[in-house]
Amino acid sequence: MTRDVFDHRVIQAAAADVRLARIQVDYAHQGPLADVVTTKSALHQLPDFWKQQALLNAAGMLRPGGSFYLWDVIFSFEPSSAEAHLQQWIDTAGRPANEGFTRADFEAHVREEFSTYTWIVEGMLQRAGFDVVSRAFPRPTHAEFCCRRR
Repeated sequence: MTRDVFDHRVIQAAAADVRLARIQVDYAHQGPLADVVTTKSALHQLPDFWKQQALLNAAGMLRPGGSFYLWDVIFSFEPSSAEAHLQQWIDTAGRPANEGFTRADFEAHVREEFSTYTWIVEGMLQRAGFDVVSRAFPRPTHAEFCCRRR
């Protein structure tokens, strides 16, 4: 059984309304435990406190040994080089308005959303009960983690 834990639209609303974030992150799974849980481009909508709660919930939905897949805007660069990496991302990732996310979207992301560093996310994953099986950093601004629930 596969479950998408985070509906991107719900998480965006949650980031704007802490009461809704509390409701979504406090979800108590009642069904059978899943073999796989995935999230893509959703956790960066939450401050780190709520990210940790969401990861704990994801772990609680998985059977021991189950797989957790995370792909998101997560920074693998050193904090001392943040300005250069973020500016390069903004300068190169934006598209025309009718073709996807624009430069203004990426500027807003840096200003208003909650992306964090890989070393912070790895600690959160471990504290949620996951072992990181593999990690990939296709760009300095994005990371992918494949984990197994302990």
